[in-house]
Amino acid sequence: MVYQSGKMLSENKDKLASADVSSLESALEEAKKVLENRNASVDELKAVTDRLTAATHALSSELYKAAQQNGTGANSASAQAASDSAAGSDEGKARSPDDVIDADYKDVN
Repeated sequence: MVYQSGKMLSENKDKLASADVSSLESALEEAKKVLENRNASVDELKAVTDRLTAATHALSSELYKAAQQNGTGANSASAQAASDSAAGSDEGKARSPDDVIDADYKDVN
């Protein structure tokens, strides 16, 4: 989680507000210190994990909002294309859970 958060921060640092960046950087530093401490208690690990998770979620939310406002989200184009193709292939067909596909097969054993 520490590695992923650090990677996300380094890849998107220029797209984020400085307050958000400093918040995640401090959470990352604290997490690294606790992980280096072999005598850290479970409560310390849980607390630092929760703080890092909250900071990461806040940054992810900001990145998502920025991508939606710009319309340049990497997933928005692929998601739109996928929904268009799915809608086009299922037009006029009502599917039920009992749809059966009849097929022939050959037993090779």
